[in-house]
Amino acid sequence: MEDSWTGRWGGNPLYHALTFILTHHPRDPIVMEGGTTFQFVRGEIHAAMERARDSADDRDVKIGDGVSMVRQYLQAGLISEAYFAFCPVLLGRDEAMFEGLDLPELGYRMIETVPTGSPRTSSSAARRPACHQLQASGDLRQRRECRLHGKRRIRRL
Repeated sequence: MEDSWTGRWGGNPLYHALTFILTHHPRDPIVMEGGTTFQFVRGEIHAAMERARDSADDRDVKIGDGVSMVRQYLQAGLISEAYFAFCPVLLGRDEAMFEGLDLPELGYRMIETVPTGSPRTSSSAARRPACHQLQASGDLRQRRECRLHGKRRIRRL
């Protein structure tokens, strides 16, 4: 990657926040206009999430990228709440966000579906309960999962 790379938005990207980019190649941070700083993280999704959460303090961490990246975070249980906007448009064959994913099996529950004003689009939200919520539930599989990964999940969700 060349040193003059500034992303597809030019000198003032839309993020206006510290932004972590998962990469295979080491690279120095890039400071942009509007408060955006790109931090490049080598490794896997857990490393990037840990850096983002440490930097966010008590604020939300947002995940954006392609379908493959979001699917990895969903499968790892690292997303506590997800919002999706749907618009059925046939653009060709690409990755399907939910193909092969069983969100209820992963612990996610639909909390809201909102029509957007157009008859063909909607926005939906799914939430994965934190472990303290699962401890009181009758779902033994999820309670067991929390005991196995409790320290990490309680701190991270």
